[in-house]
Amino acid sequence: PSQFIGGNQPAPTSSGKLRTPSQFSVGLTLVINKPRTGITGIPNTSNTGSTVVAPTTVVYAMQDRIYSGTPSAVSSSQSMSTRRQVDSDQYTSWPLHRRSRSLDYLYNPPPFKGLTNVGFTCFFNSALQGLSRIDQFSNLLEKLFKAGISVIVKCKQKSTKVIIPSGTDHGEVSKRFSETITDIRTAPKGMQMHYFYPEALLAAIRRRYKNSFPEYRQGDAHELMRCVLDAVRMEEIDKIKSGIKKMYAGVESSGDGEEKLLYKSALRAAHKVRTYIDEVVGGEMHSVVICKHCKHEAELIEPFLDISLPVPEETILYYPYYAASRASSRNHTLEQCFNEFTSLDELDGDNKFICTNCSTEDEIQLRKASKQLKLQTLPAVLILHLKRFSIGVTVTKNSTFIKYPLELNVSHYCKQLPTDKKRSTNYSLFALVEHIGSLNFGHYTTFIKTSDAQWYKADDNSVTQVQESVALDKEAYLLFYRRI
Repeated sequence: PSQFIGGNQPAPTSSGKLRTPSQFSVGLTLVINKPRTGITGIPNTSNTGSTVVAPTTVVYAMQDRIYSGTPSAVSSSQSMSTRRQVDSDQYTSWPLHRRSRSLDYLYNPPPFKGLTNVGFTCFFNSALQGLSRIDQFSNLLEKLFKAGISVIVKCKQKSTKVIIPSGTDHGEVSKRFSETITDIRTAPKGMQMHYFYPEALLAAIRRRYKNSFPEYRQGDAHELMRCVLDAVRMEEIDKIKSGIKKMYAGVESSGDGEEKLLYKSALRAAHKVRTYIDEVVGGEMHSVVICKHCKHEAELIEPFLDISLPVPEETILYYPYYAASRASSRNHTLEQCFNEFTSLDELDGDNKFICTNCSTEDEIQLRKASKQLKLQTLPAVLILHLKRFSIGVTVTKNSTFIKYPLELNVSHYCKQLPTDKKRSTNYSLFALVEHIGSLNFGHYTTFIKTSDAQWYKADDNSVTQVQESVALDKEAYLLFYRRI
């Protein structure tokens, strides 16, 4: 009825008191007319049964919440579901998406939650959304080392079985990260909040990496992602070291020389233990440097949690939302970035190689050399970082468009093909982080592929479904692939 549109029905305040619509600056008063099917607890005020809202019931959409004066309602799938019962003189509030222009969003909640931007935290939100889609990170604390589990620590003297001491807590970042992943992956139902603020995890990261992520300043999504993974990994190693110290209690003060040597060797070897993070996203890179003077080859195996790929330089006029400005750069592919990464790199000038074969005890020889990187061990989840930012006299961004495939085969970039059939070289894209804009006015968003093969865009607290073609046409910064 017209008397309820912008009428005198009071609206709730944050203190729980009522106020009239004239007391807030931006508000919308709605009367909901839906089929009566499935609605209970609301008086029938119409002979036809087409009106589900009693004359005393008005719904307010104000800022980011919905308010209703309905005394009691239980909704069906066609209505605003999971309303809770309240006294007749109370109001019930539900989240209303800030960026949605209709109530359709509330009838079809997304399959996962968004994250609130509290001031330049889009880099934090986007990195977490990408990490949250790694299935192995669900119920993370249950999969990390628990109290009482034995770990084999290898050192030169002998291998040592370390028992994780009972009562040892997981580290702060590990706990908060696991909680955040669980919250994101829990789909909102009906009128439940469909976004939240992971304050505890952000605070834990800032405490661990002091001055790295100050408030109200833009940050780097890749750096944040690495800090989270490194923190969880190191906290697992700290648990192993606690087990070593408990097992060798008293050795430091009263043990003999051999026991002390074994104790210290075990502590050092703990840093080389393959943690759960290593099992999921960790791989190994084979590096070979060939001296051009004596042809000596120096080989090195280096672990990695992600791979940073070079992006071809191109001089283009950059407008983040103007597609024509990027048309000239669409001939570059992710495979070309991999080819550049694994190609021979000439070491000369200030980058000359110290050849141990040419050098003597009295004189170190700097030689021209060539270096090449190849993949040695492939991870279950391959995270690729496109190096768009470079630091010189100033920090610049490379906005060249890189075409990335849904399925990626990395066999051409491996030192040798895996003999284990379970370790395939084929990967499937399931998430990507995009950076648009410039250094001073940039923004991060995440595109996620769910288990039902639908793509969604996570833009801070906004989660909306998009077409696959949209997700594959972005200025990718981080790419997440899982082995298939």
